[in-house]
Amino acid sequence: MQHPEEKNLYIRISEFGYKNPDGFTQEELEKNLDLNDWEKKIVNKQISDTLNGGQFVHTDREGHGGMLPVRNTMFLNIENDKFILNHDAFFNYIDYREFREALRSSKTAKNMALFAIVISSVLALASILIQLFGSVTLDNVQFKKILNQSEGKHRPKNILHKEYKNFNYIR
Repeated sequence: MQHPEEKNLYIRISEFGYKNPDGFTQEELEKNLDLNDWEKKIVNKQISDTLNGGQFVHTDREGHGGMLPVRNTMFLNIENDKFILNHDAFFNYIDYREFREALRSSKTAKNMALFAIVISSVLALASILIQLFGSVTLDNVQFKKILNQSEGKHRPKNILHKEYKNFNYIR
């Protein structure tokens, strides 16, 4: 499924320019992006601003006009009718791609963390239930085997005998 921001005209133009570092014409851009009439007007304005040296007439409230540089053009004119992305558009697109990848990574990390929390919760609950309702019983053979294994390793025999003297086990 395509993310809603990827339908944005500027992102689509940036992606097209990123994939065509050797340049592209306006016709190639319009054909490959399947632009509607409104989007074509925006592209025409961007290209017109690029071709006209990036300047436009500005009129203030008092009616005074002047030529001011346009800072929002996305293209650089490398030949007569061939364009590339300007540096700002190029690096903004790289930033956008990194942002999208960070979002994907954070979603994956969140899902893995939730999965780990669910597993640890289930295991903690199972441990509690086993301790509450489970019982461990040793028969005579098992108890003697445990006694024999621990006698020689950690404590003298007489201490073990005194400690386990009153221990109840199944006979």
